[in-house]
Amino acid sequence: MLPIKRKLNSAVWRLKQAAIGGYNAALKAVVDTLTEKYWLLDYLPTFAKRKEGVLLVRLDLIGDFVLWLDSAQAYRQLYPNKKITLAVNSACGELAKALPHWDEVISVNVHRLRTDFVYRLRILIELRWHNFAIAIQPTFSREVVGDLAIRATNAPKRIGYCGDTNNILVAQKVKTDTWYSKLNINDPSCTMELSINAHFVRELGCIDFLCNVPVIPKITGIETDFRPTKPYVVIAPGASWRPKMWPIDHFAHLIEKLNSQFDIHFVLCGGTDDDVLCKTLLQKVNLNNVTNLANKTNLLELVEIIRTAALVITNDSSPAHIAAATATHSVCILGGGHFGRFLPYSTEHLSNPTISIKAIWHDMDCFGCSWRCKFTLEGDQAVPCISAISVDLVVNRCQALLTQILDTVMSP
Repeated sequence: MLPIKRKLNSAVWRLKQAAIGGYNAALKAVVDTLTEKYWLLDYLPTFAKRKEGVLLVRLDLIGDFVLWLDSAQAYRQLYPNKKITLAVNSACGELAKALPHWDEVISVNVHRLRTDFVYRLRILIELRWHNFAIAIQPTFSREVVGDLAIRATNAPKRIGYCGDTNNILVAQKVKTDTWYSKLNINDPSCTMELSINAHFVRELGCIDFLCNVPVIPKITGIETDFRPTKPYVVIAPGASWRPKMWPIDHFAHLIEKLNSQFDIHFVLCGGTDDDVLCKTLLQKVNLNNVTNLANKTNLLELVEIIRTAALVITNDSSPAHIAAATATHSVCILGGGHFGRFLPYSTEHLSNPTISIKAIWHDMDCFGCSWRCKFTLEGDQAVPCISAISVDLVVNRCQALLTQILDTVMSP
């Protein structure tokens, strides 16, 4: 009887999978018909009497969003008498709502937008119902779901960046380019993300705009359970792609060496994906003056913890950009995948601001690979341009910075 039962269970499972697959295929066909194929959403009635307001679509991750905040302030100048709505990655939603650059924020779960067709249809209908007069996506490396959001608005003016194909296939970009009424042309002299964003708003009409280090103003009313009694260093060992991460053993040695020289506290920070990573690091150092806050803070709390830190030590990830935007000294362990695009910082502003972020890297002739590493990696092994950055090099840079910072704090 047992083999028969196994066969029956297997047959039932296959039928269920076929039914699920059939449902998803049918659902995808419906969504494609309503949107990409025939754009029947264009005929969906809206409650607004006329088209008005401006939609900004910025669906990328936290670090990119923080970098964009410098040029985001220009949209109030460009559209002073219009309601501005921001559609933003839900990972950045709390921070976006705390900022004054727009009147309304629509938080979008980008993973679900890519994979959940019911959710995608709901978001696209919501954008259509707003009846925007202008829809803008200022992202240089566009993605199909961002283009879908712009197209769904049916706004008379739909403006985007010509951009590149880092996040989109060439054939897809050829198609989605036609969904815009205007594509701002790239400026080859603008290679760093801050200047790329600045060029976009200059093309919109803010002709005197020059890029600067982004600023996140002090966010009032944010309280955390963390009550430091001495200066502290934030350690953020995670990254959006694991091979970009400096080895965890290197972070452990770094903490031990800094702890032997300075009377400081260490705070481990990160999101849900960094929880296990930070627990592992905590076990490796086994010190009483290390607090693990990974997965225990929201984004606004993380911003304020970084703001009051003596130093932030991080991979190429969002804490590096948050530190720069809160004028907190930081050391960033940087690889070569997008070297010069997001880090190191360069600005156009004549005031020559102090850039608080110090990047450390190991030069290789394959820099600029867009993280399509030519070396064979095993599991979550760090790419060679990251693993080659020595502990001593990072320790020496951090020691010099901490000595300067703590002397300033302790001086009368």
